[in-house]
Amino acid sequence: MRPWSQIRKKELNYINHVRKKTNVLRARIYGFLAGDGNIQIGNMTTNFHHMVRFFPDHNSLIKPYVKAFRKVFGKNPKIIKEQKHFCLLVDSKTVVLDIIKTGKFGLYKWRVPFSLLKDRTSKIEWLRAFFDSEAYVHKKYLRIQSVNKQGILDVKKLLKGFDINTSFYTYKPKNRRWNRNYILCIIKKNEITKYAKLISFNHTAKFKKLNKQISRYATIA
Repeated sequence: MRPWSQIRKKELNYINHVRKKTNVLRARIYGFLAGDGNIQIGNMTTNFHHMVRFFPDHNSLIKPYVKAFRKVFGKNPKIIKEQKHFCLLVDSKTVVLDIIKTGKFGLYKWRVPFSLLKDRTSKIEWLRAFFDSEAYVHKKYLRIQSVNKQGILDVKKLLKGFDINTSFYTYKPKNRRWNRNYILCIIKKNEITKYAKLISFNHTAKFKKLNKQISRYATIA
């Protein structure tokens, strides 16, 4: 185990050395993972792997994620092309343990890492990355949806800090086996315009839809 201990010590030294100056990029990673990622912690009996996985549905999200991960953790995610998405994978106990110290992840557990988002730029990076993963861009609204009520309310609070007002809804599926869903919408034109100006998208398809929507407002006005 001595060689592995030395490797992990070197990895941790790098992470700690760049921590302060890469906080904004770390916020981006956490936003992506809250939306379309997961953390696997090995149990050291049947599974020894500690993995960070991100599943973007568009290739435009690969570059901003990989760039951030390389600078924050000094590692290049392995990129796997799946049928309808990509899997960006990093197998590292050092990275996993560092991430879970300041972030909660998982379908029902993810939260906005307010302790990490210490400045305006970090908050923007987290929101942009999360909306890249979770937002649905309609011609009349922006919507995110989750079974995690507290996570959605965290996002509402974070957007409110940018003076972006949202509407919160609860949806109970008819099928009793399905979980209650919590929906957050940005509906009013001026609120959507504010989102586009302050947050926007890395996701090029969503970016184009949003800007088409903003252009339509200008035409109508």
